[in-house]
Amino acid sequence: MDPRDFLTLAKKLSSAKSPAELRTAISRAYYSVFNFARDIINNLGYSINEGPNAHGDIKNQLSNSSDDELKQVGSNFGTLHTHRIRADYVLQDRNSENPNTARFLIALADSMIVVLDSHVKDKAKKQQFKKTLQDYKQKTRPS
Repeated sequence: MDPRDFLTLAKKLSSAKSPAELRTAISRAYYSVFNFARDIINNLGYSINEGPNAHGDIKNQLSNSSDDELKQVGSNFGTLHTHRIRADYVLQDRNSENPNTARFLIALADSMIVVLDSHVKDKAKKQQFKKTLQDYKQKTRPS
């Protein structure tokens, strides 16, 4: 399955009015980026932790990049993750039921996927991405 299919579903759900659909739209937008980033990182030869640590692992690998665009994607990934958690678990959070919030987060997810995609399609950016992942691995490798 293409992770971007989650983003397509999120866009459909964001035009709805029910709290459940809007919260699910936010969640699906997050998971589109999560799966897309994980697939790219794995395909570049670097592993992502399994289970709950995978979320932080992706954020940290991107945020510690020397590439400003990837660094921004890492920061945005953290923001999107926070909103996903609130949408899924904090049912008192009415902001997760706001169509404008859902549309904003979906647009953010879409822009993140565009950046990640450009970093694997462009040869020079792909090499920089691989270097970023290698540098992060060396920094975090236990001594």
